[in-house]
Amino acid sequence: MLTSTALVLMMTIPGLALFYGGMVRKKNVLATVMQSFATTCIVTVVWMVIGYSLAFTRWRRVAATTISAACRAFHAQDYGSSTPCSPLAGIDP
Repeated sequence: MLTSTALVLMMTIPGLALFYGGMVRKKNVLATVMQSFATTCIVTVVWMVIGYSLAFTRWRRVAATTISAACRAFHAQDYGSSTPCSPLAGIDP
C-alpha cells in the first residue's frame, strides 16, 4: 500500500506542476510549481497524521459513524462505512 502511495505521489507532483505551470506566464512558472509541490506535501502530511490513523486504527468506527451520520443528514443513500457518500447522491435530476 505504501508503494502505491509513493507511485501516485511521484506521478502527481510533476503532473500538477506541469499542468498549472502551463497556464501561467513564463516568469510565474517556478512559483506555481512550488505551490503545487507545497500543497502536495501538506496534503501528504495531513493524510499520514489524520486520514491514515482514521482509516486503519480503532478510530475507524468513529469515522464510519460520522460519515454515516453525514449521509443521513443529507438524506443520501448510505451503503455503509466502506463507500463514501455524496450530498447530491439522493437527488434526482
